[in-house]
Amino acid sequence: MQIVSELGYVPVGWNIESYYAVLRKHDLKTEPVAPIADEVYAHVSAKAKGGSIILLHFNPYDTERLDEIITAIKEKGLTMHLLSECLEY
Repeated sequence: MQIVSELGYVPVGWNIESYYAVLRKHDLKTEPVAPIADEVYAHVSAKAKGGSIILLHFNPYDTERLDEIITAIKEKGLTMHLLSECLEY
């Protein structure tokens, strides 16, 4: 961590993600996208809480229901911010 810091990087961890929680349990080459995207939506929307850092990737499973994920987070009364808005440099 010291070397990362000395190089000017800010390490960031996450507490919600889709790969280990959902995607790795499926055969992404043969299974349809929609049911998997539904699982990602359910997982992320259920786990989101204040201070959560959510890791999603630019793939159809994480993005197909992105609008609904954002709506679910807002319906919990949570707000979203860019990491750059939250980090002290």
